Amino acid sequence: MGGCLTGSSFPGIEASQAHSAPHLLSGILTEDGRASSGSVVVLAWPNEELLQDMAEGDKVPVAEVARTEASANGSFTVNLDPNLLPLTHQSDDRRVNLEVFGWAGNHEGHWFLSAQAVDVGGETTWLDPILAESFLNTSVQAFDPINERTALLHLDLDADSALQPDSTVWGPEVALAAGTGCSYSLLSRNHLQWEIIAQTSPASGQTGSATFTVAHTHVVGVALSATGGGWSAGGTSSITSGFSQAFSASSSSRNYRAQVEYGKYRRSCTGIPQDYAYRPIGHSGGTSTSTLVPPTFSYCAPVAAGTWSRTSSSGNSFSLSGGVQAAGIIGINLSATHGYQTSVKISYTQSSAKKLCGNNALPASAGRIDGQP
Repeated sequence: MGGCLTGSSFPGIEASQAHSAPHLLSGILTEDGRASSGSVVVLAWPNEELLQDMAEGDKVPVAEVARTEASANGSFTVNLDPNLLPLTHQSDDRRVNLEVFGWAGNHEGHWFLSAQAVDVGGETTWLDPILAESFLNTSVQAFDPINERTALLHLDLDADSALQPDSTVWGPEVALAAGTGCSYSLLSRNHLQWEIIAQTSPASGQTGSATFTVAHTHVVGVALSATGGGWSAGGTSSITSGFSQAFSASSSSRNYRAQVEYGKYRRSCTGIPQDYAYRPIGHSGGTSTSTLVPPTFSYCAPVAAGTWSRTSSSGNSFSLSGGVQAAGIIGINLSATHGYQTSVKISYTQSSAKKLCGNNALPASAGRIDGQP
């Protein structure tokens, strides 16, 4: 498989930037912390099926799907028609994993994010995949796609954090010029990391459990490096679980974990410093539990004897900034987020009345929940 950043541009790129195409993202381009004019290019990565078929040493066929310019105040917008995306670069539910590059002066920055196309009121709109899954699995009528989209897909490129400086002035005309041979290659795979997908922390006389019964969307962290070491957070990519697991009930405080396969990728361009990305390929199907230090949350409500479950897709998602436990391999942990559904739930069972408490809301809509006497 081969894929040059220039040669893999798909034929409809000009149409995708039309004003009438659905709005994908907005952002501010900065150089050394200051708003700057510059260029922005959006690449789509292959879908999970294609990535899972790749062998070490293969070139990654990334596709350029949009290009725009940032104004003098750094602001830029990107519109993209999902119907013009290659089928190999989107999932069956119209999710796409993107890499956004920005250039200003002699700095380059890039960030990973994902989006999903859904039909709202007869029109197609781009949403964060967790929000899209919630929307598609409920009959909620009150919904403002413009506000939700802008809040969740706003992008801020910063030369001091995500950009790679070089002593030679170069930009998109060099990085993406025909003949430079820019490409990604898969250096290694089978980096198996544990993603924390749920937590329960029962009180005395209470047990906790978790159940995952159908495929659902997870958004997990990506890491970037200029050298192949010294990794830093570089955004997120979405994957679909494709596994089922009913964890047994326990009185212990536990993390429930799913195993994610990561790959290490290298980007090489003529005349430009190479860099590296550490990003997910997909779940392996492995599951486990680990010990959790019991938290004490403060948004509490009483629960009667019996079994209580958190299943609603409304409210807060389960989210941990260090939910992918990758520090043992790359030195940092990465984020993990997924929504609740009737088939993705946690449960508490108690023989007498207790309290359940949420970390960021009352238990019915909290992202994380613990039991208390």
